[in-house]
Amino acid sequence: MDSFAFLVEKNVCYLLQISFGLGKWLFSGSVPMQLGMFFTGVSPGGGASNIWTYILGGNLNLSITMTTISTFAAFG
Repeated sequence: MDSFAFLVEKNVCYLLQISFGLGKWLFSGSVPMQLGMFFTGVSPGGGASNIWTYILGGNLNLSITMTTISTFAAFG
């Protein structure tokens, strides 16, 4: 169980660092785009992503559609 927790922790840490670094590199002149890249890297998947989409004023219809598609695709 400890190795699983270690892998999850490493995954989260790497996602934070990669999304932050990509945002700084790709959008060096635009702070809102950097924040958008960062939030994309740290936002949860599934139903919680729909909540964040609503809170941040995103395209909720697209978020629900993509969540539905990814859920069905996960079933194989």
